[in-house]
Amino acid sequence: MTQNGDNEVPYEATSEARSGSSVARNTLWNILGTCLPLLLALVAFPILISSIGKERFGVLAIAWVILGYFGLFDLGLGRATTRFLAGSFAREHVIEARALFWTSLSLNLILGLIGGIVFAVLSPLLVVKVLSISRALQPESLNAFYLMALTVPLVNLTTAVRGVLEARHRFGLLNAIQIPTSALTYLAPLLVLPFSISLTWLIGALAVSRLLGIVAFLIAALGCLENPFAGPFFARKKLRELFSYGGWLTVSNVIGPLMVYADRFVIGSLSSMTAVTYYSTPYEAVTRLWALPQSLSRTVFPIFADDTASHHDARIYKNAIKYLALILAPIVTTIIVFAPDLLRLWVGEAFARNSTLVLQILAAGVLVNSLALIPFTYIQGVGRPDVTAKFHLVEAPFYLLLLWFGVQHFGIVGSAAAWTIRVSVDGFLLALYVRLSGELVVSDDDIHLSRSLIVISLFIVSGCLISALTGSTSIKIFVWVLLLVGSTYGTWRGLLMQHERRGLYRIAGRTLNRTVRIFSKNYWQGKS
Repeated sequence: MTQNGDNEVPYEATSEARSGSSVARNTLWNILGTCLPLLLALVAFPILISSIGKERFGVLAIAWVILGYFGLFDLGLGRATTRFLAGSFAREHVIEARALFWTSLSLNLILGLIGGIVFAVLSPLLVVKVLSISRALQPESLNAFYLMALTVPLVNLTTAVRGVLEARHRFGLLNAIQIPTSALTYLAPLLVLPFSISLTWLIGALAVSRLLGIVAFLIAALGCLENPFAGPFFARKKLRELFSYGGWLTVSNVIGPLMVYADRFVIGSLSSMTAVTYYSTPYEAVTRLWALPQSLSRTVFPIFADDTASHHDARIYKNAIKYLALILAPIVTTIIVFAPDLLRLWVGEAFARNSTLVLQILAAGVLVNSLALIPFTYIQGVGRPDVTAKFHLVEAPFYLLLLWFGVQHFGIVGSAAAWTIRVSVDGFLLALYVRLSGELVVSDDDIHLSRSLIVISLFIVSGCLISALTGSTSIKIFVWVLLLVGSTYGTWRGLLMQHERRGLYRIAGRTLNRTVRIFSKNYWQGKS
């Protein structure tokens, strides 16, 4: 179906994007796009610290954080663009898609300019009064902050053009641009080092990398639109929908991070900075597991936003939770069982004594929070971001009270418990809303999903018992291997459906055949 005689290549990717293999492939692309730049960061940080010094690196680190936070100036329009464009593409509404794209691009540019001006105005206050920057470094830092203000509109524009690629399910193309663009965030300052260690040049290189990224994203986005310059260029009738949807997203995007970071501020206020270190170290480590659910949620969001086939949404929704649980549960339980050993090996005996229980509690919370991201994404995908925002508004004051009480009476263990309780309640409310909304079709998949969640709960409890009943690493390894083998067999026989087992057989067969061909080819080439 087209509008006003406009022709478009039919959007055949919709049904293909819902297939299990496509969801898995796109999720893998998103994982690579998230994790590979982080690996580069691990290499870049020590080099930068030794080259420019700790104070300059601190300012550079603040620049990375501020650029991320000022992305809030898009007022949720980035995800709103993905949501509404996914529906337009699925229905092949060519003119509507073009109008939405240019409208979102214009609004994000305006909001980005406002954000940049606000940041520029606040820069002298931040440099001189708020941040503890030495007087000698303040002029250099102020110039760097002004350059950062110029990049705020680029950050906003990127969210708009990414929305087109996500709505088209072009995650391979998106991450082919995202990986080098994100890598340049850390690589660009390194390239400047042979010439200067001035923050002006370091942040300037960062700004140039953002500019190159938006150009690449814009070219790719225009290629996903039919006759992109044919107009219309502004959809006045869509403004209310975009701002209503984006406004509720902004509520979640503001309150969510506040609840995420509040625990460290409360610990620092009621306890000590040493306690913050003992808490934040395991927290930062275990929350890296979010890369998988976040990558999966980015993949399924445009599918949920397409309202043309809700029964497919139900299958993808349930499978996403089940597979995510089956993948993360062994990892999380391994962390719970071997928490003291892992901490001792990684950061020393002091952390093993003070942070073991914190790591175990947080690991359980990360699993729950990861599973909750699927109903969270579904609710926003079907056009109800107000629901998730209202949940956050209700949860925030109770969580802050619980956090204060926990830290006051139980220290960092109380903080970890408060965080895990909060995300568990949030996950329950989200799942309950999806169930009561009646939008998902009840099917036999529900039985397998329920069984999976019950088995995973027992799995986690078993891990806690192993950790509590013995301190011997060798005994824990022996019992853990037995439990893992038994649960793997039980999962294969009882939790996976017949077509899922056949699919895994096919994947294993193709992988084995491909491996044999590669080794055979290399062997005979070596012989010749």
